[in-house]
Amino acid sequence: MVGVPLLHIADPTAERVNAVGFKTVGLLGTAFTMEHAFSKSDAPSSASNRDVVWLSSHWRVLLSSVS
Repeated sequence: MVGVPLLHIADPTAERVNAVGFKTVGLLGTAFTMEHAFSKSDAPSSASNRDVVWLSSHWRVLLSSVS
């Protein structure tokens, strides 16, 4: 096993959301990021009691098609 530290983007994001005091945040990412269940449990809301706005499937498909 390789001892490489791993930083999950949700952790510093949640810290910043708390520091700034946002009540609602939006998640914008790849289709993989937006569609996998682990993202919703790791989203900034889980650490900060904030609401996270997720794109609808229509917009996720459109966003993923942009290159």
